[in-house]
Amino acid sequence: MFDTKLCKSVLSPTIIQELIADFESGCDHHLVGRRFNVNIERAKELLTPIIKEHLPGDWVIDGGNYFETVRPYRLHCDSGKDEVKRLYYNVVIPLQLWATDYKPELNKLIVTNQTWNYDAAFFIKGDVGQNEYNVCVQNYAGVGNITDTTEQYLLENCGHLNPQNLEGFTTKASLEWCPGDIMLFRRDLVHVTTDWRKAGVERKLGLSLFTSYIEPGSV
Repeated sequence: MFDTKLCKSVLSPTIIQELIADFESGCDHHLVGRRFNVNIERAKELLTPIIKEHLPGDWVIDGGNYFETVRPYRLHCDSGKDEVKRLYYNVVIPLQLWATDYKPELNKLIVTNQTWNYDAAFFIKGDVGQNEYNVCVQNYAGVGNITDTTEQYLLENCGHLNPQNLEGFTTKASLEWCPGDIMLFRRDLVHVTTDWRKAGVERKLGLSLFTSYIEPGSV
């Protein structure tokens, strides 16, 4: 199996527009600078056959949400809060972006080498801000593969974060965020966005789906 995979130009304009309409029809959850739609049933119907062409194995989509944001994301892991974890892959699907003087090379999703096998988390040193679904982890002792260095690439590209947050993390893959593509990476891998405002992006809309492997009799 692979750690990360970028599937280029997988979604047709028709499917993208249908997903955008699905987001707008049920967008009912708001946080500062962000809008969400957690009803992903139509997305699952449309996308499961397409994802299966690129993601082998026996798996099920058991979580996810649409998100629209004007704020780059923090270091986090979408590991859910199930007592027994069957983490498989994250599926991130860019749908739309609004930009001026766009520089695509600065709009990336960075997947790190570090892992997390506990409840869904943000990794933050300092002020944790507003409470959200993810727990806030300030002590990185439980992070897998944590190092004793601070990587220059992350410092240069994640200027929206306090540099202390990045301590011990290193880059596994840097994936361009492009509507029509599908990004796949292991669900236990911590990830973060670049400060895509430097790319000229003002706002973006995407879809995150979370998959778990199927154990006999579990689904």
